[in-house]
Amino acid sequence: MLVKMKNEQFGEEVEELNLLYLLLAQRMLMQDRASAKFRLKIDDALADALLALRPRQVRQLAACNQLLFRLVFDDAERFKALVENRRLEGLTGVHAAIVLASEGEDDAQ
Repeated sequence: MLVKMKNEQFGEEVEELNLLYLLLAQRMLMQDRASAKFRLKIDDALADALLALRPRQVRQLAACNQLLFRLVFDDAERFKALVENRRLEGLTGVHAAIVLASEGEDDAQ
């Protein structure tokens, strides 16, 4: 019974995260498409598809039981280096942006 309640709670939380992510992505794309595409790591086709979603479609996608986004870190060591480096405490956001930008370049090569 307790496991079922937790699973239902996780399902609701996943749905809420998905909804927030989709709405944020749409808002970002409407305000500054180039920056949003970079931050979301998406191409023009996906940007167009996200912007074309109707509210009903957003709700349906959000309710899909799976996270619609994932961490961009595929390497645990890079992730750990980002969060564990005490010298960068005030620069974590800047450092993260640099690391994430370089990951996009690695993928393109």
